[in-house]
Amino acid sequence: MAPYGRNDKNDRSNGFVCIYSKLKQNYGVYTHQGNYQIGESPRREQLGEMRFLLISALLGLYTCNAQSIPNLDSLIDDAVDEAITDTPKASTQEINTNFRNLIRSSRPGGSIGPTAPQQSTTSTGVPRRGSTRRANLFGRRRPIRQQDLPASRAATLTEKTAANVQNRSRAALSALNDNVKERISNAVRKREPDIFVPITVSCNPFDKYRKQDGTCNNLFRTNMGAAGTPQSRFLSPEYGDPWNLGYYPRTRGKDGSLLPNPRRISNAVFRSLSSPKSNKFNVAMTHFGQFVDHDVIATPIEIDTDGTDIECCNGNFPIIRPECFPFSTPPGEFLYTCMNFVRSAPTGTFPFYPGPRQQLNAITSWLDLSSVYGSSDEELNVLSTGSDGLLKTSSSGLPDNPDDDSCADAFNSVCFNAGDHRNSEVPLLTVMHILFLREHNRIATKLKVSHPGWNNDKLLNEARKILTGVYQHIVYNEFLPDLLGFDWSIAVGLMSQPQGHTNLYSSFLDGSTRNAFGAAAFRMGHSLVGNSVGASNSLFNEIQSKKLHETFFNTETIRDSAHFGPTRIGRWMSSNFNREMDRFLSEEVRDHLFQDENNPLDALDLGALNIQRGRDHGLPGYNRFRQFCGRFPAAFWTNTPGGFVDHDADTVTRLQSVYGNVDDVDLFVGALSERPESPDTVVGPTFRCLIAVQFLYYKYADRFFYEHFSPTTGFSLAQVNDIKKQTLAGIYCRNLNINKIQPKIFLNPDNTEDPTNRIDCSNLPDLNFYLY
Repeated sequence: MAPYGRNDKNDRSNGFVCIYSKLKQNYGVYTHQGNYQIGESPRREQLGEMRFLLISALLGLYTCNAQSIPNLDSLIDDAVDEAITDTPKASTQEINTNFRNLIRSSRPGGSIGPTAPQQSTTSTGVPRRGSTRRANLFGRRRPIRQQDLPASRAATLTEKTAANVQNRSRAALSALNDNVKERISNAVRKREPDIFVPITVSCNPFDKYRKQDGTCNNLFRTNMGAAGTPQSRFLSPEYGDPWNLGYYPRTRGKDGSLLPNPRRISNAVFRSLSSPKSNKFNVAMTHFGQFVDHDVIATPIEIDTDGTDIECCNGNFPIIRPECFPFSTPPGEFLYTCMNFVRSAPTGTFPFYPGPRQQLNAITSWLDLSSVYGSSDEELNVLSTGSDGLLKTSSSGLPDNPDDDSCADAFNSVCFNAGDHRNSEVPLLTVMHILFLREHNRIATKLKVSHPGWNNDKLLNEARKILTGVYQHIVYNEFLPDLLGFDWSIAVGLMSQPQGHTNLYSSFLDGSTRNAFGAAAFRMGHSLVGNSVGASNSLFNEIQSKKLHETFFNTETIRDSAHFGPTRIGRWMSSNFNREMDRFLSEEVRDHLFQDENNPLDALDLGALNIQRGRDHGLPGYNRFRQFCGRFPAAFWTNTPGGFVDHDADTVTRLQSVYGNVDDVDLFVGALSERPESPDTVVGPTFRCLIAVQFLYYKYADRFFYEHFSPTTGFSLAQVNDIKKQTLAGIYCRNLNINKIQPKIFLNPDNTEDPTNRIDCSNLPDLNFYLY
């Protein structure tokens, strides 16, 4: 139950109104020419009660709006009936079966395989589009997990019930207090008690290995950071409905006018005919960042009650339903003037009081290589060979996943299988998956030689623990210093000590992924994405190239070892500059995202979708996050003091051309368009702040973090010092067919000075397996 009483102006005002009505009823209070009068002298005990009520209202401790709503219980019961009718119940088995049947029915002969689906309409007759179909598949987590369904349904029903109460009674618009929330929750629970079951997790503090689903990392808050739990927040959400439920997304600005159209903002701020390339960082940095992102956050979108995908546009016309939040685009830019957008799935925690809406993180929040191992025991079992601690592979690197139709829908190819379902989005990301899969199997094989008596589970868990430690070291000592700045990363405590353990773990910190981090801040990498995918020969010269949109969900690029393949693409990633971090997005993702192979205009705008996703999640505006990071908010449309001081003048002019109020600027737009504060950082100050804070939580709230000292879960002193010698360049060398690489993998080898010149792979340190 939420804390009793809320000390804010609305509660105090509502409390005074309600108490005045009570006094009038009980003691004959009335007004005359604006003055309070009492019909007859109250008794001493009545005066005491009156004083108590008035003081309670002043402190915001008493609100009695619920009593002012006629027949509230009956109103809530009717609202629950409407919510349940609007949300038919289906089991996870039914949902997953219906989804597989949909895939089968879309293929000749009803089979699953590399044949493009021909399903043209939804069950309600709405035409399906290739681009939005792939976006929906990318945005959902399949199969739906049994443990996620009750929380999502409970959150949906309580939210819809509260919204129905709002719509049925004008008196209810200002009546959401703890009492009303509890009555709504109880009414829904009475109808569907099976979904209102608190999740209990049993933890053993002496377990050596982290749990696959992320539970028990914190022994006091056992679900913190676990798969299937709500994303936490930097700031409270700001939604568009009177009770801030989240039933309506953020759609209006501070003056009540509609927020500007996302595509209009994208055209004004993100569009550029050309964007300069970085003179320092390469493509490997961009897609290692994407790999990290897919390790800590996956926000599933809503699906229909029968398990199929939702289409929010019927040609040029938006479909009105609570799961949809589409927006218009100018004629001629895309196939239709309605761009599909399905809202993120809601979730909650017991006892599921209504509002504000929270979004689900379907995977673990921890830096635990869930992108390799999955976020459940069931997923790991599918990925494991069951022998010698090895994971399944193929001649192309990752094993095939014929049940995933995303790739067949795009280019008649079969998707790969990995711990994260987004592994086949682009070949550049797939290379990162292959590197860590092969490194796991290499470590497991070495451990088998050193410890022939270890069984499969022991080998798998030890290899996973070692590789996760190496991965965490790379994130904090190679990736983040290049992204945020070396000196700054040291100053805020992100980088590891040169040697030895740290003892800074705190069970009081919340290590779960923040909503604004996943929905905005870490999407800064979209500005770094280029226009192409290339392949380089052994001399690191480019020999092949494709447009990026030709490779979305196209695994044939990885399988084509004669022209591309993991090694050639990996060389190209390490030797080609990425785009400069700025406000511009590549046309490949701004105009051709998930483009239909047969219809070039059937595509999406990633920048506009990011803006809409932030509003869907109720993210406050850019200025609120500036204040969160200790900076002054912009008050004027200028880049001088008092204005947008971290932007150039042209950017401010463009922002002013689309936004009506400085406080309406969306977080993704305002922060992405900031200028970096120094040449050794990629991002502007607001995103640098949010990213740094999030990774500090990942580090100091993770009981299993590789650098923390623990006799049970940690590494020995010799082991942790050994891990601190490892680099991503070493993983490159050991798992791709290359002989030379630059030691600092994210820096382009554009000169002959250390540390960016290429060296023989034999000079890069390997793990000392005698220590493990």
